[in-house]
Amino acid sequence: MRKILVPIGLLWLAAGLAPDPAAAQVEVRTLHQRYLLGDAAKLDVDLSLGDLTIEASDGESVEVDLRFACVREDLERCRRQAERIRLVPRVRGRIFHVRLAKTPRGRMHGIKAEMRMRIPRRVQLEVDIRAGDVFVTGMQSHLEIDGGVSNVDVIAGRDRTASVKVDVGAGKAELWLGDGRIEGTGFPRSLTWKGSGTSKIEVDLGSGNVRVRLE
Repeated sequence: MRKILVPIGLLWLAAGLAPDPAAAQVEVRTLHQRYLLGDAAKLDVDLSLGDLTIEASDGESVEVDLRFACVREDLERCRRQAERIRLVPRVRGRIFHVRLAKTPRGRMHGIKAEMRMRIPRRVQLEVDIRAGDVFVTGMQSHLEIDGGVSNVDVIAGRDRTASVKVDVGAGKAELWLGDGRIEGTGFPRSLTWKGSGTSKIEVDLGSGNVRVRLE
């Protein structure tokens, strides 16, 4: 009898039991912080690892929820690294800085980070991220995102936006409007758009995909 060898992965799929990547991760640490902005007119967020979600609010404080997870294969070493990381706030003039300190250098040993923030919609926002996805919604002031390898999704009000400028070294750049879509051209990909509002949106990535939606 001839034997037919089927890869285990295909058997999982056929049974509807495909492995869930999230199931291979273990949450090892969570942080919640709340900061009052005071007279600060700008928020500067520096995230050296992980994904970032920012939602605008009508309040006057910054709320941060930070979650660390580790893959099971390297759990203990990853857990030790996660315990060392610190969330550091700092005020310089009218700029409020939030960054991660004591992040691992070199090998990450399976550590995953996810930061969620609720911030006043009135403040200017600048984000620096090395590698990870960024989602920003509801802001009404200037927004600037600089990233290395990242995917960026921004939702903002069309009537409040003065301009959109996107540059991507390798990837896609898209601007979605109520009446259609503008796609970035050239290499690197770039697009610009002018509106009648007062706030500017600027995104500059080394590699990744950018989608700006004006509603």
